[in-house]
Amino acid sequence: MQRYVFLSNAFSGTISRYQITEQNAQVRLDHLGDTAVGEMVMPMAVNRQQTQLYAALRSEPFCVARFAIDRTNGDLKLIDKTSLAGSMANLAIDASGKWLLGASFNQQLASLNAINDQGVIDASATTLPTNGACHCILASQDNRWLISTEFESDLLNVYRHPSQANGLQKVQQVATPSGSGPRHLVFSPDQSHVYVLHEMSTSVASYRFDSQTGQLHFIAQSEALPLNQLGLAKGLRPSERIANDIARAWAADIQITPDGRFIYVSERTLSVMACLEVSPTTQRMRYVGHQRVERQPRSFAISQDGRYMLVSGELSDSLGLYAIDRLSGKLTLLDSAPCGEYSAWVSVVEYA
Repeated sequence: MQRYVFLSNAFSGTISRYQITEQNAQVRLDHLGDTAVGEMVMPMAVNRQQTQLYAALRSEPFCVARFAIDRTNGDLKLIDKTSLAGSMANLAIDASGKWLLGASFNQQLASLNAINDQGVIDASATTLPTNGACHCILASQDNRWLISTEFESDLLNVYRHPSQANGLQKVQQVATPSGSGPRHLVFSPDQSHVYVLHEMSTSVASYRFDSQTGQLHFIAQSEALPLNQLGLAKGLRPSERIANDIARAWAADIQITPDGRFIYVSERTLSVMACLEVSPTTQRMRYVGHQRVERQPRSFAISQDGRYMLVSGELSDSLGLYAIDRLSGKLTLLDSAPCGEYSAWVSVVEYA
């Protein structure tokens, strides 16, 4: 098994490359080198074949850089760059591999760019304007639906996938609690449920997802962290934030283990990783605990087999490799390796 890790470093303008090495019951995270990309390289996406990596630059002119991944050594070779409709806070590729999905916080839109069989991106984007900052857009695994978050408007939107009749038609809009700031979302491994992370409240909402109609049906909302016990006030929208204000909630990313048992949430003010356990019968979540991780953690990733977690911090000078206890959800630090400045996004590829 070959496992490579890629980490974008926004201020350094690079992507750091790593390999997870298992040898004699020890696990290492080896830093292989850095690939120059450009200022403010941030969100990344890998195609299903794990042959190409796409990285968006949030500096003008806004574009996405496409790299070939060398599976023998983890090297990245730049193929081309394609203009994008805005500064993308999030990138994803749909299950067909034919659409690059982007979410623009600043331009307040979601975008779709077609991808051909060679991985080339069409620069002519289809855009979906939003009423507030868009932070994430993902496709369902059956490629029938798209779900996006409107961070400042506290809304979720469900659209028909462009491959369907009446493609890109909005079929549902869901209001989330006022001032909660829906940021990122994940599907359950079996695609039957959706979990939405709210940045300002550090809470996670669970929804039953109807794959036939695209409808989201609210189940419950759970705190990812006990804010009062930890001395955190509710977070504020960027336009409302005050310098040197009191400590406030500032959630960043959400991931789910491949078995669907544990959900993790990164919180930047306290630099912790929170763990929630999902009931297999009700899909309700229970707070398990939290642990200190890299400073101001933004993006993190879980390996495809669910054994490891890679955690980056915006103010950290290293990337952390953790083992995940499959019974308790507890994280154990195994190793760390140096990274560039203002780490933004982690992607993992694995080859048998």
